Amino acid sequence: MRDAEGIRGHLDAGRAHDVVIVGSGLIAVETTEALVSRGCCVTIVEMQQQILDADMARLLGEAHGGTRRAHAHGDGDRGFVGKGRVEGVQTYTHGVIPANLVILGVGVQAESSLARVASGNRADHRHRLDQRMQTSDRDICAAGDCVECVDLLTGRRCYAPS
Repeated sequence: MRDAEGIRGHLDAGRAHDVVIVGSGLIAVETTEALVSRGCCVTIVEMQQQILDADMARLLGEAHGGTRRAHAHGDGDRGFVGKGRVEGVQTYTHGVIPANLVILGVGVQAESSLARVASGNRADHRHRLDQRMQTSDRDICAAGDCVECVDLLTGRRCYAPS
């Protein structure tokens, strides 16, 4: 809550216009939308080649093609530039991206080793569930950031950590 109040204070005081968000999880994308609506120029720096999944990335691009937002996909941050306050983010391939506000929106990966072993030792951290939140072992249910479930609207499998 204090972070959100601090960001709003910088926005209200006119001290934040060029914003870099490192990471592109759901909260980072929501933050981008809020900042763009406040008139900020936002750049998302993301190590993966696209943000979210392919369908969401396409929809986001179509919905906001005219907004003042850029993406540095397939890149990562190497550090911050500035003395006493941030002036930019040094990236591996896009050089320095100017910024007077940087938000780290990198996600976390759920600790799910116990569930992984119990539900068949899947290699990744996502666990497929049925509509009753049961794993392949009917005696084991799962919830939270380590699950892949069925989207109620589309009926397709999805992974949406918070």
